[in-house]
Amino acid sequence: MADPLGIMGVIGVVAQIIQLGVQFGLDWNDAPADTKSFIAELEVLSLVLSEMKKKMIDDPESREAFEGSSSHSPTTTTTASTSTPDKEEEASPEETDTSVLVSASSSTMTETPVLISTCRYELEILGAFLAKRTRDAVENLHRRCQALNSMAIIDTAAIGARTYNKVNQMYIRQQQSSEQSEKKNDQLIKIQRKAALMRKLYTSAYRDRKDRNPRRVKGTCEWFTHHPLFQTWKDNKSSCLLRVSADPGCGKSVLAKYLVDEVLRSSTHERRTTCYFFFKDDFVDQRTSESCMCCILRQIFTQRPKFLSEEILTKFEEDGDQLIGSFRGLWDILIDIINTVNQDMSVDDGGVSTTGHSPAGGEIICVLDALDECEDRGQRQFAEALRNSNFGRTAQNNRIALKFLLTSRPYTQIQRDFGFFNTVIPAIHLDGEGEVEVGKISKEINVVIESKIKDLTSRLQLLPEEQQTLKDEMNRIPHRTYLWVHLIFEIIQDSVDITKESLRLTIRNLPTTIEAVYDKILGKTRNPSKAKKILHIVVAAERPLVLKEMAVALAIKENHRGHNDLELEPETRFRSTLREICGLFVTVIDSKIYLLHQTAKEFLVQETTPDSDSVVVDNEETGFLLRWKKSLQVTESHRILAEICMWRLLWDDVAVKNNSFHVATTAADSDSSKIGTDDHILLDYSAQNWVTHFHNAQIDDDDDGTMASMASRLCDQDPTTPLSWFKRHWNRRRLNERMIYPTGLNSLIIASFCGLECVVVKLLAVESTGGIVDRLINSRDDRYKGTPLAWAAEYGHEGVVRLLIARRNKIDVDSENSQRRTPLSFAAEHGHEVVLKMLLDTDKVDADAKSNHGRSPLSYAAAGGHERIVEMLLLDTRQRVDPDAKDSGNRTPLFWAAWYGRIGVVNMLLLLENHRIDVDRADDCGRTPLLAAARNGREEVIKSLLNTRRVDVNHQDSKGRTPLWHATRRKHVGIVQLLRLSGGV
Repeated sequence: MADPLGIMGVIGVVAQIIQLGVQFGLDWNDAPADTKSFIAELEVLSLVLSEMKKKMIDDPESREAFEGSSSHSPTTTTTASTSTPDKEEEASPEETDTSVLVSASSSTMTETPVLISTCRYELEILGAFLAKRTRDAVENLHRRCQALNSMAIIDTAAIGARTYNKVNQMYIRQQQSSEQSEKKNDQLIKIQRKAALMRKLYTSAYRDRKDRNPRRVKGTCEWFTHHPLFQTWKDNKSSCLLRVSADPGCGKSVLAKYLVDEVLRSSTHERRTTCYFFFKDDFVDQRTSESCMCCILRQIFTQRPKFLSEEILTKFEEDGDQLIGSFRGLWDILIDIINTVNQDMSVDDGGVSTTGHSPAGGEIICVLDALDECEDRGQRQFAEALRNSNFGRTAQNNRIALKFLLTSRPYTQIQRDFGFFNTVIPAIHLDGEGEVEVGKISKEINVVIESKIKDLTSRLQLLPEEQQTLKDEMNRIPHRTYLWVHLIFEIIQDSVDITKESLRLTIRNLPTTIEAVYDKILGKTRNPSKAKKILHIVVAAERPLVLKEMAVALAIKENHRGHNDLELEPETRFRSTLREICGLFVTVIDSKIYLLHQTAKEFLVQETTPDSDSVVVDNEETGFLLRWKKSLQVTESHRILAEICMWRLLWDDVAVKNNSFHVATTAADSDSSKIGTDDHILLDYSAQNWVTHFHNAQIDDDDDGTMASMASRLCDQDPTTPLSWFKRHWNRRRLNERMIYPTGLNSLIIASFCGLECVVVKLLAVESTGGIVDRLINSRDDRYKGTPLAWAAEYGHEGVVRLLIARRNKIDVDSENSQRRTPLSFAAEHGHEVVLKMLLDTDKVDADAKSNHGRSPLSYAAAGGHERIVEMLLLDTRQRVDPDAKDSGNRTPLFWAAWYGRIGVVNMLLLLENHRIDVDRADDCGRTPLLAAARNGREEVIKSLLNTRRVDVNHQDSKGRTPLWHATRRKHVGIVQLLRLSGGV
């Protein structure tokens, strides 16, 4: 017989098993009926056993009776059935062990009051009897519990197996979900990286600049598209170049727009990707070769996303703004795209990548309009790049072709730059070569004239004979151009007396040159002073102003303090007013205001101050005075705009609403379409550009002080309250986009950052009288710890640097910022030669000072390719500069020059007479200058390094990769050939 407490313990364990089964979802539906009844009654049984356990513990006699010490027959009978270890009676569904036990207990409790009143002895006998009955019931239950326990063990094992399977399946699903989530996250990160690059490449609103040109008149430009040279170029399956030249007004830009939009439009079916850039001298972002290449690459990546490989994306991220500002680096990426596709043999003849890793081939067409309006340096860069790319000599079996179409005026310098192409590169002259082509062009101009006459007939209700007279007279005039025809009809339209004879006289008295036409258009204005102010603003603006901005610019006065002070016309009416004042001289496209043509700017603007009266006699038309020719001086134009911008920034809303208007950080953001609410019109433009206009206005000591006084007010800075305009100016003008707006600025730091000499002079004069100039002149911002001199040196403000270092006894010319960068280091990094010389001449600077990253001024100059700076540092006899100095990553100036492909600096370092450069020194990653050049495709650098015969062409980096491995991996074919031909591979 088991120990009674042990039996109760077993029952307790079974109860716990049952409870655990419930928690694990154990299904007891298959258990016997009596087992189910037992489970249902377990709670009652537990209560009874608990009370019994307490009685046995508290009363030894009850314990002895339960164990069988006393054997008394009950005085009353019960319906309970008993069981023995040998033979167990089956309990009926209505009568379970539990019900017997409960019934006995219930009966006992009913009779207990009577028994208590009889005698204590009888109660003890009854207790013993009941104990015996309970013991039998418990023993029977014990056996059932053992069976139940066995069932629980089996089911628990099954539960364990099922649970394991479920957990394992959940783990697998979680792993798959985690992998999918990680993959999606990686894809999202890559999308964000690509988007960031596309924003960086959007340096100019190239589409808007294309669309400012008018559409061709139907029936024109067709002589060109049918020209044999154009057809040959168009059908060529290899890389090639076509030049188009013409005098001003002959329709080059209209033709280029027509080719891009219709004839050469991008086509998926034909696998053609057409990109374009329209150079314009009007705005800075439209006249640099770097901006052009950024826009070309952006269009390629937009139309052919697969061309933006991980390698290219990584390169842009690693090189940052250095690459965005490097024509050579951007051009190399374009050529790498072509080489990658042409060398990938996984692309089938249908242009479909069989591996999925390479984009399909086809052709990339780049239309560059008005190359003559690109900066001279940029023109030479394009000519050199095209020459080195062997255009016209490319193999026919390439999978993708790179084709250029360039338009320009026939300037001598451009002819010289592209002279090397004369034997292999075709050129079409829109003026016509030979009688046949001249005749075709003349016919197309007649088509334009007929279109204009039809237009004019609709407006002026011309009679048929008047139309014929107009046509006959126009056809009599020789040497017509599209621009001339366009302008002439503007004059005719404004004629008051329209008869057949008056039309004949009007046309015969029309000016025959573009300049004379311009002068006549402006000479008819009813408000010359306002027309001149509008033209001043248009020619000097850093970007096209929109109608609302121009309206504010014309209306604003010095005493205005808010938008409510202005008297403005509605935009729709102002558009008409603008047309009445300036005629066809300015044009409005998408609310943006432009000059009609580049020749209009050339007619108006005089770069230098004239010594004589502005009235000029046109030699081609004797006696015809061109009163508007060269009537605008550049400095005066910028002065007008600077004054307007400063008035706008001194409004009350700039001081009160510091963060209430848009902050532009990219070319897309600074687009004139994003000008904010009416209250903020002209605010962003003024904040970003007033300093530029102030500099270009050349405010000097003879100024009456008004402009300088306003500039001082704008720089009046409380270090605890940031200037609203300067925060926006900083975001637009900072040299590194990762730089955060600095806190703790003062007026001298802001004036030095902006290069405002007149403000610096005033501040230093005031502080000198106060005796605290030494504190102000060496003050620092809170974030970068840069001094006024450091900021002025970084941005190349020579005049401010000269003013500051003149305080030799007060200023620390070699101060270090938070990165231990000195003013000399900044001047070297950004190529400011005059500033560098001034600092060196103080004899108070360390020309070899190291930054936190261990980089010297020479290291920064070498990376930037500033050859003159490198020469100045190396040849300065006052102190020795180490040309082999290592930075914290063991990278030398030669390494940095090789990395960025600065061939001039590389050759300069290799040819040093008094120092033998270590040409094969490896950095912390095991990369030598040769390996760095091979990795980044710097072919010219490879040639120079191999010529030293002191480089190990088989050197391995920290990952065991050689220069040949890197060049092959990145498909730099020329470098692979150079390395193999070196004999060492």
